[in-house]
Amino acid sequence: MANMEKMLIAAANGETVSIGNIDSVYYEEFDFELLETQLGMLKILVPQTLSINTFSKFPEWFTSSDCRYMLSEVQKIIRLILVLPATNAISE
Repeated sequence: MANMEKMLIAAANGETVSIGNIDSVYYEEFDFELLETQLGMLKILVPQTLSINTFSKFPEWFTSSDCRYMLSEVQKIIRLILVLPATNAISE
């Protein structure tokens, strides 16, 4: 989960990112070619004046922009990150 957060933050800040091991865990959930393309688009879409250094800032920017309609795979990751902590807490 933390890897996904770091991946989104890095992509939003214009860094080159690697999908890493999420493709082995969530291989049925994502179109990974599309995800890589969309992560590359983030560095263009996130305003340079906006500094996203924690994940909590990312959903706020994402939901307030029209980018969410173009970035379906990124939206899936955000939803997964937001939902999984609650799911894990219920099982405990």
